[in-house]
This record gives sequence, structure tokens and C-alpha cells, in this order.
Amino acid sequence: MKNTYDRLIELLDSHNAKYRLIDHAAEGRTEIVSPMRGNKLAQAAKCMVLVVHLGGKEVNYVLGVVPGDKKIDFDAVCALKGASYVSFAPSDQAENLSGSVMGTVLPFSFRPELELIVDPLLLDNEELFFNAARLDRSVALRTKDYVAIAKPRLESIAKREGVQKPSETSTLDNLRHSCAHLMAAAVMGLWPQAKRTIGPAIEDGFYYDFDFGPAKVSEADFPNIEKKMHKLVKSWKNFERREVSPDEAVEAFSDNEYKKELIEEFAKEAQTLTLYQSGGYIDLCRGGHSPHPNNDIKHFKLLSVAGAYWRGSEKNKMLTRIYGTCWPTKKKLDEYLHMQEEAKKRDHRKLGKELGLFVFSDLVGSGLPLLTPKGATIRRVLERFIVDEELKRGYGHVYTPPLAKIELYKKSGHYPYYKETMYPPMKIDEDELILRPMTCPHHFMLYKSEPRSYRDLPIRYAEISPQFRYEKSGELSGLMRVRTFILSDAHIITPKEQAKEEIRGVLDLIDYVNRCLGLTRGRDYRYRLSLGKRSDTKKYHKDDVAWDEAEQALRDVLVEVQAPFFEAPNEAAFYGPKIDVQLKNVNGKEETAFTVQYDFVMPKRFELTFADSTGSEVQPVVIHRASLGAFERTIAFLIEKYAGAFPLWLAPIQTTIIPIAERHNDAANAMLRQLKDAGIRTDVDARNQPMQAKIRDHTLQKVPYLAIIGDTEVTSNTVSVRTRRGENLKGLNLDDFLSKLKTEIETKANP
Repeated sequence: MKNTYDRLIELLDSHNAKYRLIDHAAEGRTEIVSPMRGNKLAQAAKCMVLVVHLGGKEVNYVLGVVPGDKKIDFDAVCALKGASYVSFAPSDQAENLSGSVMGTVLPFSFRPELELIVDPLLLDNEELFFNAARLDRSVALRTKDYVAIAKPRLESIAKREGVQKPSETSTLDNLRHSCAHLMAAAVMGLWPQAKRTIGPAIEDGFYYDFDFGPAKVSEADFPNIEKKMHKLVKSWKNFERREVSPDEAVEAFSDNEYKKELIEEFAKEAQTLTLYQSGGYIDLCRGGHSPHPNNDIKHFKLLSVAGAYWRGSEKNKMLTRIYGTCWPTKKKLDEYLHMQEEAKKRDHRKLGKELGLFVFSDLVGSGLPLLTPKGATIRRVLERFIVDEELKRGYGHVYTPPLAKIELYKKSGHYPYYKETMYPPMKIDEDELILRPMTCPHHFMLYKSEPRSYRDLPIRYAEISPQFRYEKSGELSGLMRVRTFILSDAHIITPKEQAKEEIRGVLDLIDYVNRCLGLTRGRDYRYRLSLGKRSDTKKYHKDDVAWDEAEQALRDVLVEVQAPFFEAPNEAAFYGPKIDVQLKNVNGKEETAFTVQYDFVMPKRFELTFADSTGSEVQPVVIHRASLGAFERTIAFLIEKYAGAFPLWLAPIQTTIIPIAERHNDAANAMLRQLKDAGIRTDVDARNQPMQAKIRDHTLQKVPYLAIIGDTEVTSNTVSVRTRRGENLKGLNLDDFLSKLKTEIETKANP
């Protein structure tokens, strides 16, 4: 039986199609493979297997194909097929139907049950590009040949800018938005005096904000709310839409000042006001709902209660926010809830307390963590690791003061953009000083302290830098978001011609650091190329040529090193584009860990120059980068990744020695001295407690190795070792044990 690739080539050859084969690094994601192939995203065929739910257990399958820069419009597919909802096919099902692994699905269907529907936008180009049922090879196919061979059904199934409303982005969003309405209806039935505000769909769920007045609502009330929701939804056959005038809208919510504020705002903006009703419940809403709520809204769960200021402003009243989630199937809901439970177990705030790594004090202040000796050990190990590695790579480590005149940040251009997150200035003598929110201006002053020649460049200043930023209280979260942090900061001042080489070096360093932390590129993290929005002259420096050069330099390097990346408009720094390192957290969501930034603005502001080979003064560019990010955030991430069971090289206590009886204490202490002399972080547990209790306690503390000494060990001059996984290594020679520890530490082996 021919494989799918061979079938494709045979099909193209049999029709004398005009096509090219393109070999490249193994990659299936459209936004990453397109630069490798040399095509624009709009020329790439993005192919997705969809399950079309027609009601009951009846389903159809569609192979939806859209340009690489577009997303599938699920609502359009729903309308096209007369379906209740549409979802992506599970990976195993998609691969079976398409005959290809995910990321390599062809824009051809070889199965009669898989209907091929293509958006006409894809056919606007002379050629279209797609992976050839292989990760390492693509096809560039003449478009007219593709249409003649594939004979696709042409329908508008790609999202078009300016057509969809914000709440109509997907069927899943519509389902969750509908569930938010249902929850609000249940809440209003149980607390009639409550006032509703807003209730949008969000990633993985929804929320609704309420003003309950004097009433208190907690998670203990969730069973009653959910019971009410299940009862109400039976009568919710659809959502009826009605356009109303501002006066009619105000009348509908005459006793709700929050809704009236929104109505007034929308009316001023000349927005169409709409009410949506299902059952007896009516709400002010832009739309985007499930077509059959009584059939679709079955699998939901209320998750948590939190405080939230009205319109996000601390000047406004604190409301009660109820979070929930909703999924199209029970299986999806159960999978999500299981993942959330696992995430709770790994929450760094919980584990940090249990493992004695850090604490907070009301008297010290919110967002100001205190690292214990154990927590400080982890930070110190990371600091030494990154400083040593950066020194090897040609960085010069410096120290600069953690405060400076406010004029420094006005000159850099940071002040207008970041003043809301800066601490207020302190009047010292005649100067106004602020705690620094970033380090780059300090490093520029070092550079300007003496004349520079092209022979001196690139100059790489690095610093383990304390920084201070005012984060709102509602945004603080353990070590993830704090008000002071330590950053592995650096600034590379280089001729523009050498910028690419320096960026490659930075990405190589980042990849090396992440490998040492047990992270795999493409699985645990990827890169985001954050671009500027040229039309936003208020936010971004106006220089199209410089922007083009900088963005292309970053893009070229990402392609050259075959890094997985995607592009994000309007995410650049005000002084240039950047590469963001996107880490996948314990919840499976991406967070920006640190950045690599290309700066062509501040060299002008600070008049940074160097003498070239002719003696002319030339302006360099600056590469801002962090190699390990903020230590606090990195530690939080590692706690959650490893559930507190750090690799040996990072573990605050690497070995605990447990003497079985008091008569074994001398031998235990002798071993302690030997291990400490060898640089192993070791302690002795000589408590008058049963050995099994000691083993349990240190296992719960995630100590990698427990060295147990009893009569046998003393007599034979050996040690019995128990790992935190429960493995027993009996009768080890101490030198062999020490060698094992050193090897594991030096290689930075991961558990």
C-alpha cells in the first residue's frame, strides 16, 4: 500500500502538474515552516480536519483549507453544513482520515467521507505551498493545477478582518459566552438583589462580575448555582436577538447603574445596542451564542471566586467575579479539570511554603518575597551558573546602582511609556531619584565613559540586576509577579553589520540555558517575533527603514537556526522589534519568560558612537537580552515544572545523611564533612525519631538522595542510599557515591 507522500507525487505526475519539492528542517507549523520554504503565510495552505456535529450522534468530516495567515471561521462552517457546532478532530482521528501526521495534512482528500472545502483567498496566488505529508519536505504547486486536480468546494471559511465581532471568534467561545449568561441567570434567580455587570468568554472558560451588595457569595454556593443552571438550561431553546434604542436599553436595566454606564458609553460611540434573550433571561450583549443552548450547554463547572474592580480601576467598587469553564463534551471537561488539579498540586505558592523556599510578610509588604536559606541557595546556584557561562561567552559583568536620576529615564524614552509602573521619585538634595525599572541606561553610561573604536566592539555588558516595578496588587502572584526582582540582564553594543551574529549567539545561550534547566525547544518553549505597528506613531518610533532592517535581522536569524517561532504584530518594544521566549507553564499556557530586543532608537538618544576603520563616528545598535530572565519567575516556573523535585544540581539540599541510631552519629558526621568538602550540599538528621519517619519527612521535602548509615555500613565502610523515587542502592562505597553525585551535578542531569 502506497504511503500518502507517494500517492501525492503519483497524483501530481499523472496530471502533469507544475510543482517543486522543497527540503527543509523537520517542521509542520505553518508560521515556522513558511520562512524555511521562502513563501508568504498567505501562500501556505493551512489544512485542518474538522468534526461537524449535526445533532445527536450524527457527524460529518471536513478537510478545511485556508491561507496560512488566517484562521478557520467555525461559525461559517456551521452555517454551511447546518451544524450545531464544529470542532477540530482529535489528532488520532485526523491522522487516520488524512493519512498524514499532524502538521503535514495535505490540501487533498483521498477519503470520500472527508469533504474538501477551500477558502477562495488561498487561490489568489500563482503558487500555493504545503507540507508533502512529510515534516521535512514541502510542495510548491501551481494554483491552477491544484484546482484542476483537487476540485475543491470553494467557500468562505476563513475569518475576515472586520467581519466577526470580538465575541464571535469561535464556536467554543460562543458556547462559553452562552454559559456565562446561564450562570448569571442562575445567580439572579438565587440573589435577586444582585446587579450584573459583564460576563465574557475567556481562554478555557468564562466569568461574570456581580455586585452582591451586603450578601457574601463563596465557592460553597457553587453546587446550588450549578443545580439552578442545569434546571434553567432545559428551557433555553435558542437566543433571540433584539436591537433597541438607548432609551429602551436603559429602561430594561433601570435599576442597574453598571449596565446604564455601558449603555451610555456605547450610545456615544454610535454602537448598535442589542439584547439577547433565552428562557426568561435577558442581557445586554454584542452576541456570539450557541445556537441550541439546551442541547449544547451540558458540561460546565464553576471554578473560583475572586474580587475584581469595576472596569479594572482601583478607584471603582470591588465586585465579585465568578469563574467557570464549559466544554462541548464531558471528556473534554474531565480532562481540563484533571489538568487543573495537577496544576494545583504543582502551584509554586503552595510548594514554596511546604518546601520552605520563600515567605511573604505583611509588615515587609505585598509583592516583596523573602527567600529562605533553601530558596536563596537555588537563586545563588542559578546566579553562579549564568555568570560563569556568560563570562565564557565574552560578557563583562558589571555592577551599577539600583537607583538613578529621573532624567536618565526621560532621556532613554522609558518614562512616558513606563511611568505608571515606576515608583515615585525620592527627593535627595537637589536631585529626584527613582528605583530603576530597567538597567540599559546605566550600561549606556558605562559605554560613554570613554571613546570607543570598532576594535572594541562588540561590547557585552551583563549584570545580575535588581529592578523595581510597581505592579498592582491584583496582579501580584507569588514569585511570578513581584514588585522587585533580579534580572539576568545584558546589553550588547555592536556595529549593525555584526548584529545578526550577536543575536545568533544570544539564542544559542538561551537554548543552552534552557537545556540545562531540562527544557526542550519546540516542546517546552518557542519564540515569538514581536513586531511594531508602523501606523501607531504614538507608541513606536517612526523610521520604516530601521524597522524593516531590524525585523528582518531577527527573522533571518530565527530561520537560520531553525527555531520554532511565530509573528505577533504590535508587540514590539517602543525602540524596536524583539524575540520573546514563550515558555509553556504547568497549565499548558504560554508565558513570556524573557526577550531579545533589537534597539535602534536609544543609541540615537544617548549619542552612542564608535570610530570606524576610517575614523568616522558611527552609531551602533544595541541588543537587549536576558539569558535566564527574572530569577524569581524562573524559580517559580522550575518549582512547578519539577513539582519541587529539582534536579540534583539545583536542589537546595542534595543529600541528607540519616544515622539509624545514636551510635552511628560519628560516622554520619564524618561523612557529612567529606561530602561538604567535595561541595555537596548535605545535612544530617540525627533526630530521635524512627528511621521510617525521617525517610518520609525528607522524601516529602524532595531531597534527591538519602544516605542511611547503620551497623552494616559502619563495619563495611559503605553507605545505603535511597532516592526520592523510592529506589534503594545498598552497599555503595562512599567514593563511588561521591563520584555519582559529582557526575550528576556536572552534567546537570534531569530527574
